[in-house]
Amino acid sequence: ANGEWWRIITSGFLHFGPAHLALNMLALWMLGRELEPVLGRLRYTGVYLMSLLGGSAAAYMFGGVCTETAGASGAVFGLMGGLLAVLLRLKLSLAPALTTIGINVLISIIVPGISLLGHLGGLVVGGLLTAGMVYPPAQQRNKWQLAALISLLVLVVAVVVLRNNALADATVTVVPVGNGNFVCQVR
Repeated sequence: ANGEWWRIITSGFLHFGPAHLALNMLALWMLGRELEPVLGRLRYTGVYLMSLLGGSAAAYMFGGVCTETAGASGAVFGLMGGLLAVLLRLKLSLAPALTTIGINVLISIIVPGISLLGHLGGLVVGGLLTAGMVYPPAQQRNKWQLAALISLLVLVVAVVVLRNNALADATVTVVPVGNGNFVCQVR
């Protein structure tokens, strides 16, 4: 909003304290050990970054105008979706991935202040992009992978543009009320 498009990206690198950062880094390390060797460094990075964008776009599109969100967990959820796509492709047991995703979605619903929308947006984008990377036939895999990446990028940009257009005539007023707190009003 207000032309500050970079917040869609930079919010994925900000965290609400050391514990938040540590949990995301632990999850990233655990998922990365499994997923990066399968996808390779470049494709893994693509899934991570697109999941970050997908999570941010979902929180922006469907969340409250004055809701604060930050963290890498949309991207981490995207890696969970990616791992699920890989397990499906390799015809391996889905139980561990589904259990992990289920527990984390439940935590996102129960614990206040966690962005369920960001998590689900990242999960969907990461799962779809990874599926677009591991399912195409080998002889045209690079073209299909690039098409999947570009298609999802266009979708994410469209979501952000739609939300921007919906908010174009809104006036957002942030009033400090002391101790670092504020009240947000949208008209």
